[in-house]
Amino acid sequence: MDLLIDYLKSFKLNRCCCLFSVRTGLLLIGYFNIIYDSMAIAAISEFLYSPIVQEVLDAITKEQMPFQNSIPIFCYITEFGFNVVLLCAVYRRDLHLLKIYLYGCFTILVTSILFYSVVIAGFDMLMEFVIVFSIILDVYVILLVRSEILEIKESQKNGGIPTLVMSSGMLDAQDPHDIKAQVDCKDKPSSEGRREQKTDNKK
Repeated sequence: MDLLIDYLKSFKLNRCCCLFSVRTGLLLIGYFNIIYDSMAIAAISEFLYSPIVQEVLDAITKEQMPFQNSIPIFCYITEFGFNVVLLCAVYRRDLHLLKIYLYGCFTILVTSILFYSVVIAGFDMLMEFVIVFSIILDVYVILLVRSEILEIKESQKNGGIPTLVMSSGMLDAQDPHDIKAQVDCKDKPSSEGRREQKTDNKK
C-alpha cells in the first residue's frame, strides 16, 4: 500500500500525446481552449449554434428562460480566464499559478460530472460520447499540469530554473541606482581579497 501511495505521489507524464513535451502540450491546450471559448461565447451571443453547455441547459430547463443564455456565457468566460492563467503559469513557470489552475480544474471537473450526469441518459450516442470525451480530456489536463508542477520542483531542487521568470515590467520598476550599486558590488573585490593582495605584494 505504501509503495502504491509513493508511486502515485511521484507519477508524472513525460510527454503530451506521445508527441510534445508537457510544457508544449499545455501551451497548445491553453491556446486551443481560448480560441474555442471565444467562438462559443460569440456563437451563443449571436444564436449561431448551441455548445454542449447550452444543449444540457436546454434539456434541464425544457422551457426558454430569460437568463438561459447568460449561464453558458458565464461558464465559457470563466474557462477562458482559467486558460489565460494556465498560459501565464506555463510561460513564467509559476508554481502558484499552476496550483490555482489545478484547483480550478478539479472544481470544473466535479461540477461537470454532476451537471452532465443529470441528463446524459436523455441524449443520443454522439452527444454522450462528446460529454464523456470532455470529462476524460479534463482529467488528462489535470495530469499534465501536475506533471509540470513536479518537473518544475525537480528542476528547482537541482538548481535548474527559478520559481518564476521576472517580467520586463518588474525589471523596469527597480531603481536604476540599486541595479548600478549591485553591479558595482560585484565588480569591486572584497575587503578580504584586497588584504590578501596587499600581503602578497609585501612578500
